[in-house]
Amino acid sequence: MIKNIIIEGSNYCGKTTITNILKYQIPGATALEFHDYYHQHILKQSDKIIQLQTRDDFENIDKQELDKAEKYLNSRNEFVLDYLKRIKFDNTIIERSFLTQMVYRNLLFKIEEQGNLFEIEKLFAKENAKLILITASSETILKRMKIDNPKLILRVAKNIPFHLKDPKILVKKNELYNFYFDQLQHIKKYRIDTTGKTKEDLIKIVENILK
Repeated sequence: MIKNIIIEGSNYCGKTTITNILKYQIPGATALEFHDYYHQHILKQSDKIIQLQTRDDFENIDKQELDKAEKYLNSRNEFVLDYLKRIKFDNTIIERSFLTQMVYRNLLFKIEEQGNLFEIEKLFAKENAKLILITASSETILKRMKIDNPKLILRVAKNIPFHLKDPKILVKKNELYNFYFDQLQHIKKYRIDTTGKTKEDLIKIVENILK
């Protein structure tokens, strides 16, 4: 049976680990990985580099710029949906999709209404996609941040946006992923909490999801 899997989740929750397990268990699957939700080049849609780092930087974005970014990100969703319709006999692993878009709209711009993205959820459900949310406890996220401190230092040094390096915001982001995940009503969905799990535990969990 063809498998279309969407992987979602916040930083330091174990998304990369689960994605690698999936790639091993579904050999030959096409992997689509999307980044930079509402980053500066998508919001500004310009070659001119304008650093967006603080919460104020994002909240002061012009509505017209935000609307353009919304259209751009929605075109990503349309591309993936069209791909799934056309390439019917390939397994596909999609890293980040409409759930990430919901989370970032709220986190960065305080937009709580997500009606159009719930409509996109229905379209993915029609393509028999499964959505897997990777999550972890707040304590686990903070602990992993300390262990992975070199990455955090690099993010600070490179002026990476606040939502990728602020511990409180990262915990909030994970809470938003779980909040919107709970509201999904049409797509087949699974939640994997990596807290206290060994890699062997996670392999068994993924195997059960793929059955």
